[in-house]
Amino acid sequence: MTKNEQIEIAFTGLRCTNVVIFSQASWRFVFEERTVLDVRCPWRIVTSGGVLLGHCDHQQQFGLLKPMDAKQIAQRLLEAIVVQVTIREGTTDLFLVFENGVALEIFNTSSGYEGWECSTNDGFLAIAMGGGGLATREIDPPTF
Repeated sequence: MTKNEQIEIAFTGLRCTNVVIFSQASWRFVFEERTVLDVRCPWRIVTSGGVLLGHCDHQQQFGLLKPMDAKQIAQRLLEAIVVQVTIREGTTDLFLVFENGVALEIFNTSSGYEGWECSTNDGFLAIAMGGGGLATREIDPPTF
């Protein structure tokens, strides 16, 4: 099985059930307590109509009555089932498409720092390396 197929299996058919914000540049997306996606690079949630939410929108007011709660908005937007997983070759940008037409797009932007990592409760770990490489390994015990 290829690395991309392993990552596809890690997400397909699951819903994002929790979003955790560690800092403006560090987010965690939890998929039914089976798969965890830690993101330390830019991301956005989009539909065919445009950008619905971006990693830098949390606590921004944008003329609204109160600042945006990006955690709550992301959880609502990503509640459908993941139906497609794509990893862009050469950059390891990750795209998760949900059955409601929403997509979570993650952009690995550094030549040196790791952009994101995915781990599963059965011990699979994938790391988007700086510069666009992808590393995978089995971890025993699993990381969560």
